[in-house]
Amino acid sequence: MIPVSSIEYINVRIRARHARIFGREIYETLMESDNLGAVTTYLLENEWYREDIESALENLGEREGLERGIANHFCRCISMTRSMAEGDMQEHYDTVLTSFDLRNLKTLLVARERRMPFADISSLMLPCTLINREALHEAYDSGDYLTLARAISLASPQAVAALRTTIQESEKNDPPVKIINRLERNVYSSILRNTVMDSGDTAMVKNIIRYEIDLKNIVSALKHVWGGVKDKNIEDTFITGGTISFTILDEIAHAKEMDNALETIESTRFHEAVEKGIIYYAETGFFHEMERFLEEVLFRKALTMKRSDPFGVGPFIAYVWSLFTELTNLRTVINGIAFKTSPGQIKRSLIYV
Repeated sequence: MIPVSSIEYINVRIRARHARIFGREIYETLMESDNLGAVTTYLLENEWYREDIESALENLGEREGLERGIANHFCRCISMTRSMAEGDMQEHYDTVLTSFDLRNLKTLLVARERRMPFADISSLMLPCTLINREALHEAYDSGDYLTLARAISLASPQAVAALRTTIQESEKNDPPVKIINRLERNVYSSILRNTVMDSGDTAMVKNIIRYEIDLKNIVSALKHVWGGVKDKNIEDTFITGGTISFTILDEIAHAKEMDNALETIESTRFHEAVEKGIIYYAETGFFHEMERFLEEVLFRKALTMKRSDPFGVGPFIAYVWSLFTELTNLRTVINGIAFKTSPGQIKRSLIYV
């Protein structure tokens, strides 16, 4: 068991890092720029981002270098924080980070199916656990997704049983997307089933995992409506273990119109997303706007964990999702400026800490 003094030391370090997360005023200043020069200058003058941005800009153009630099910054900060923990606490950290391994794996799959060069998706990779960027590149070149899935079992002990189950359930000719979706469902189920340590930290980790599951299920159901897909087997794509019942998810997925689907969400814990995002969605018609508001519900939940569990895993959960929010905000600002999007439109997709 990790000593209490070590937990306190780690959380002091995490709180200090959390204090460096960008606030509203920084984004509003950056959004007024006519070109990316102001963003580049600001990040190069920031002592925490300078190293990653300089390194990325050595071999890439400005927009690509900025995107790669902020991704590398996220990975470096999270990896360094993870390395400070040990024992049960590091296992909790690894469980929280499992979703990023799954995110990387799914990004590889989509890119390979679309025949995109790895360089084009490298800035989307967030290898902040034991799976590094080189391993992801090797897996992409080989197309061996099960090998990469085995690597996930090293980064997340809870994924071992999930991987075994996925292999047993998969047939030789199953398309990769089916295998990866099955693995994702099995990983989350394994985490909730096998994380049995009796502590407040365990309960908190499971709580944020359930929010992740709810978010993924709602997004899946809404995309079903938005894309006009009429799939009677939509339930097969939902992940078990969330707090939102499959009955409600099914009602969302089979709504006649998006407005009807959003009305159903108002009966769930994600109702705040509908209250904030429905006008923006109505104006733009793009699902991205609503999806970002749904992500904010998860982020706000993570922030409450820092306050309710100041001496356990709570500060780490809050820091991970705060830094990921900063990364997403910076990507939005960078691409918005690069493609001449108005500050007002950029602001719609930002989440302020």
